[in-house]
Amino acid sequence: MNTPAKFQVTSPPFRWDEAGGIRIGSSRVTLDSILASYHNGSTPEEIAIQTRPTSSTTETTTNSKTQLSRFKTALACSLSVKRRVEAKCAF
Repeated sequence: MNTPAKFQVTSPPFRWDEAGGIRIGSSRVTLDSILASYHNGSTPEEIAIQTRPTSSTTETTTNSKTQLSRFKTALACSLSVKRRVEAKCAF
């Protein structure tokens, strides 16, 4: 008998900026830019590379970096799964 896997569910680290956009964690990356990259054909892996913080923009705490990394991984996985489902179902 297999024991079900336990998952820790956390909310993505979204925040509203002063212009009304949604940003990821304390980074300057917007949710719109991630979605635009996806809709323009970027793979989840390419999006993760494109949005990787540079040394000049890394002003986050270790916890925020961990949350952002987890979010990017979750986003990459969900986008990958979505693409596979769309390909099989021919939406």
